[in-house]
Amino acid sequence: MTHFVSYASNGRILWFGLCPSHMLNIQGALVIAAKAIDDRRQYVKDGVVIDRPINPVTVLINQSAVTLQNLPVPSEVTLEDDIYKVEDGELEIVFSYPGTYRIYIKSFPYLDKEIVIENNS
Repeated sequence: MTHFVSYASNGRILWFGLCPSHMLNIQGALVIAAKAIDDRRQYVKDGVVIDRPINPVTVLINQSAVTLQNLPVPSEVTLEDDIYKVEDGELEIVFSYPGTYRIYIKSFPYLDKEIVIENNS
């Protein structure tokens, strides 16, 4: 039996499992033999399973506004029910009301990131 990983062209792990060696080639278009996989924290690069890099985003807080800088391009930023597509590496968010806000950032292959902002203004 062989441990395998099936992955997308961008390296995202789609599924992994165990199969007879002679059936490895029918597990998907992009498949490698590999084991001990964490599909949330790893991806495939150049045919090898490696850890996803840490998201390099930085946060600048200025009263009721937050600027996210160094976002990988492209990124998807979610704040409550709003989703922002970031194509230039920076996003400014202005909060209308005081409260706690959770910002979620997805920028594959970088690890997903959650930022919690307390707006007291």
